[in-house]
Amino acid sequence: MAKRGGIWLQCGAHQLHIGIQEDFIPANKAHPAFNVENLEALRRQVIDQGIKVKEDEPLESAKRWISKFLIS
Repeated sequence: MAKRGGIWLQCGAHQLHIGIQEDFIPANKAHPAFNVENLEALRRQVIDQGIKVKEDEPLESAKRWISKFLIS
């Protein structure tokens, strides 16, 4: 996918494919989201890698945070 401008990530059995579409118009709140078993452990790993984390508005029965980073 990289030669077409996209990215393909895999962690164990989980895969995330993000492609590029020239005429794509995103929704205002479009983003990938993941349901994880230990969100706090993942949050700590992200912070330990130097990636900033921002707390987000809570949803009913869900804890969440936002992290923006670039993959090169």
